[in-house]
Amino acid sequence: MNHNRHRQGTQSRLWVYGLVRGSMGFILEEIPPGQHEILPTQLKGAVEDTTQLISTLSSATDEEFETTLAGTQPRLVAAIQKFAKVLHEAGASTRIVGEDRRLSLSTDEVGRLSRRLGEVEVSEDVQSIDGVLLGVLPEARKFELKLPGEGGPIMEGAVSEDLALKYTSDAAFKERLLLQSVRAQVKIVRTRRNGRLVRERCVLEAIEPSVPKSGHEEA
Repeated sequence: MNHNRHRQGTQSRLWVYGLVRGSMGFILEEIPPGQHEILPTQLKGAVEDTTQLISTLSSATDEEFETTLAGTQPRLVAAIQKFAKVLHEAGASTRIVGEDRRLSLSTDEVGRLSRRLGEVEVSEDVQSIDGVLLGVLPEARKFELKLPGEGGPIMEGAVSEDLALKYTSDAAFKERLLLQSVRAQVKIVRTRRNGRLVRERCVLEAIEPSVPKSGHEEA
């Protein structure tokens, strides 16, 4: 069985605890930390939120479905899309029981969810974009980049975790970039349904000072 380490792995650990008899399934148990946690862990919150999201996508009207898509990170949409497809192709029903939320989907409901999500396409496109870096907010993981031209528009979006960490910890790196002309590597993630754009999200992945253009060209 493959597993991915959670980003907060030093604080939250998720283990396969046991198998459910009579059906194919498993129990996930989060090993409690050494000290008592007053607030729910990030991992618990993610599980509960994802359970609610699957429930909403399954039962929502078409209008609510698209509103939910527009408010959901494309990577999560793609993951649920694959999950529903696997269940549907296996002719399976599913039941997810969390501490706060629970969800049951019959084979027909799984099929409906899979067909709905089959209309959704998530694509990624990495572009090099020149502009002036107006700022990066590491805690909020957001950036603002003024595009070329007088009165040019301002591009806004998210910042990758690695870049946010470097921007915060390396003062020289920040000074070379802030309010300077830069070349940014921006990943543009688009969510479409039946070919129609539902959501577009920009993620700043890398950034460096622009290379000054030569004042003359060689013959």
